Amino acid sequence: MHKFFSFIFFFICLTTYAQDGFQLAKPLVKYKSVFFKDSAKLELKFTQSGAKIYYTIDNTMYHENPDEPSEKSLLYKKPIIIKKQFGTVKAKVFCKGFIPSETVEYSFAREGKKIKRITATTPDAKYPGTGDSTLFDNKGGVEDLNSKTWMGFYTDSIDFVIELTKKETVNSILLSFLQNEDSWVFLPELILVYYFDESKKVFVPFGREELFHEKKSPTGIGFRFIVPKIENIKTQKLMIDIRSVKKIPEWHEAKGQQAWCFIDEIKVY
Repeated sequence: MHKFFSFIFFFICLTTYAQDGFQLAKPLVKYKSVFFKDSAKLELKFTQSGAKIYYTIDNTMYHENPDEPSEKSLLYKKPIIIKKQFGTVKAKVFCKGFIPSETVEYSFAREGKKIKRITATTPDAKYPGTGDSTLFDNKGGVEDLNSKTWMGFYTDSIDFVIELTKKETVNSILLSFLQNEDSWVFLPELILVYYFDESKKVFVPFGREELFHEKKSPTGIGFRFIVPKIENIKTQKLMIDIRSVKKIPEWHEAKGQQAWCFIDEIKVY
């Protein structure tokens, strides 16, 4: 009998200490699309008794480093409704006796200016999306590279010509990329944007961004914002020149190979 109770005591202690070292899983996430016209709804779920989900939300354009969730953050009780132009939500599960979960992060973007058409470089036959309309149909934001919401390119130069429904002031451009380096899908090395100058009848520089790939990055959806060098640019046409990674860096098993570039939505604000 003494041995039996000793075993039970040992088991309880072992379970208690095991819990202290056990990390919670990430919360389940549900949403229709990260792009929206009026509002987006984000639902979070975690069923373990005693567990709570805390989250932060950042409505700024760049949202590079929104606050990390803690037990002092917002407590999740009902679906999060996003109505502002941009919104990045970070969420994490907490429960007494367990290590908090890893953070989940999702960014949302509201519809921008009305786009008449986008003419794009022909994507790879394996990843055609649903044609050029893929780039402005307000559908997307899933990390599955086989989703029809992505256009995949296996070339070092990709061009897009965007035509708005009318000439108007353009303050920024948003591009949505997939990053899945284990599948050879990288963010581009360089993004160049031009606008059509009616008086000169030529495309002139709007803005640019150079990206670096010095170490492995987490899989996810990356928004890139390009803002103009000068204010009050009015135009009806824009051109985007994307330079994908021509040689995968040395730290990757496919070093020296051409990388894939996956793009979904393009927004004009």
